Amino acid sequence: MILIIDSDASKVIDAVRATGVTITRPMIEYTHYIIKSMKAIGTWDLCNAVYGFVGGTADSHKFNWKNPIDTDGAFRLTFPNGMTHDSFGITGNGSNRYAQTFFKPRTQLGNSSLSVSVYSTKDTAETGTKILIGAINTTDLSIISIGMTFSVEITLSNNAGQDYSNVTKRADNKGYALAKTGVGVNSSTYNNRLSAFTAKFNSSLSSDDFVYILARNQAGSATNASSKSLGFAHLGSGFTDIQAIQQSQIISNAQNILNRA
Repeated sequence: MILIIDSDASKVIDAVRATGVTITRPMIEYTHYIIKSMKAIGTWDLCNAVYGFVGGTADSHKFNWKNPIDTDGAFRLTFPNGMTHDSFGITGNGSNRYAQTFFKPRTQLGNSSLSVSVYSTKDTAETGTKILIGAINTTDLSIISIGMTFSVEITLSNNAGQDYSNVTKRADNKGYALAKTGVGVNSSTYNNRLSAFTAKFNSSLSSDDFVYILARNQAGSATNASSKSLGFAHLGSGFTDIQAIQQSQIISNAQNILNRA
């Protein structure tokens, strides 16, 4: 049966195929499902960068699905110290490996709103503070980060340190974590579809340093590097509460297509 896919999904699949990856039907279905579903709930247009990590190689995993070309300006990923790439997505080493996004939240989004998420595909336990996506501006201490150890820790803070969330301990160390916020509106974090924390920002809210994945960018150095595996990540403008829950459902369901939920 011929599978008719979304036009943006087709661009992603074409970019992945061009790297030499053999495209399978589950890869097509996974890409199509995420993009079409995000468009249906309105989150696709709110995202600046979407990383679905399909293909199993460094070349195929680098693409920002919003603009799948190989440039810094398109927010495609680079892996300065290497990275493990397989069917589960990208996997760090807990030491010095990270993905560079070339995305500066405050430059791209201003101080109006922000959303960020990751999906951890393996139940890998880590100790200490390990960051799955993040950046910290050491001048004004503005922070964006998500960590997932024995509990899920999500931090969205500004120079006043106004918002911080340390989510209740969970049974495993995999699944979806999303944080979204905006100045003067409710800022919420979600752990596998459940809202865990709500507060409000009153001033600047996000770092103006490049965001790293599987580590946190601190003055150009990768700190708090994680050894976990990620099957999805995104950066963009803030979602509504309903969109955040729907997005969580979409990404969680999508991982089943590739047998990595």
